[in-house]
Amino acid sequence: MPRVNIDRRSLLATAIVTAAASRAQAQTAPESIELWPGTPPGGSVTSGTEQRSADGNITRVSRPRLIAYRPAHPNGTAVIVIAGGGYAHIEAGKESSPACQWLQSSGTTAFELI
Repeated sequence: MPRVNIDRRSLLATAIVTAAASRAQAQTAPESIELWPGTPPGGSVTSGTEQRSADGNITRVSRPRLIAYRPAHPNGTAVIVIAGGGYAHIEAGKESSPACQWLQSSGTTAFELI
């Protein structure tokens, strides 16, 4: 059998990339947690149906909720992430969703308020 020479740096880099790739693939899909069954206290603050734009921003929020980003290997920490905006417009696509995905990939459970 031929002998393969590989230096330690290459071996270590390959191990890190392989571990990161398998960890990224093992993430669970986000889960929606409704904050109120039915209409929220004080009535609906928006008219029309909720919409998500192409870049992930949400307008006319009609169902306040938390989106749970649970990591495959949790490290025991949790964070609530709140994007800028309000019920009329939430910057989820550029602010809270990417932050939650990053936190999830590092082992932190993240809850995105929508």
